Amino acid sequence: MKSLKMQLSILLILIGINFQCYAAEPVLCPRGEYTLTKSTDNQWLLQAKVTLPTSGYATTLITELKLTDPPMVKFLCKKPTGMVMQVLTEYTAEAKIPFSKIRLRDRVGKQVLSAE
Repeated sequence: MKSLKMQLSILLILIGINFQCYAAEPVLCPRGEYTLTKSTDNQWLLQAKVTLPTSGYATTLITELKLTDPPMVKFLCKKPTGMVMQVLTEYTAEAKIPFSKIRLRDRVGKQVLSAE
């Protein structure tokens, strides 16, 4: 059995298919709707909403560690693995941040977002 797996992986590599590339890695989400509002604990609440083609995605907002002005936040999506329903699904992500102005990056590009 082990040799069969080895032969299959060698065959896939020879014909140009890397079977490990199908592991779902987070990628930048498509353009969504973003809001930045004051929360109760002197922080700012960043909310992102996006519609994706299937169920099972995971979405998150990540603040970059690089010191830029305004700070950069990335909106990331992780594709589902396995079988999922083919239906338009709305996803949201929230993050509390100490900044009232940020640069938000998604698949379309960067945009500056200021508090309301």
